[in-house]
Amino acid sequence: MIFMDDLDVKILMYIQDNFPIEEDPYSKIAEDLKIDKEVLIERIKYLYKNKYIIKIIPKFTESYYSNHSRVLVGMRVDPSSIMDVAQVINGYDNISHNYERDHYFNIWFTVISEDLEEIKKIVDEISNHKGVIDYVVLPSKKLLKLDTEFEVKI
Repeated sequence: MIFMDDLDVKILMYIQDNFPIEEDPYSKIAEDLKIDKEVLIERIKYLYKNKYIIKIIPKFTESYYSNHSRVLVGMRVDPSSIMDVAQVINGYDNISHNYERDHYFNIWFTVISEDLEEIKKIVDEISNHKGVIDYVVLPSKKLLKLDTEFEVKI
């Protein structure tokens, strides 16, 4: 069993909504949390290794995405291939919100790009991966941004 302590929770809560935009963000986080930067880095590595953190990416405002196209993709993946396909999906910087669901399409994710051809290329590459049975691409018609924050408890 993998454990998190109070410090891990504080780190997750801090970086989820307060990640600093500066030359050395980890020094700022460590200072704010009153811990050594080396301790912070080791904790983040631990959280990443144990899948509490998948990736750290910026969260942009609607105006940033105004010239971008976005699609929601649902894929039906053989259950024995879900982890392999999810790893492929997570390798793309253009992809966010990758979730497994109990549904005919059992993996859902979003693809965002300024270039529709790039979106098509990404979806084609993933859909040709072993274990992908079927998929649906749902283009976004209107952007509705919800700010979701997850309360972390141990």
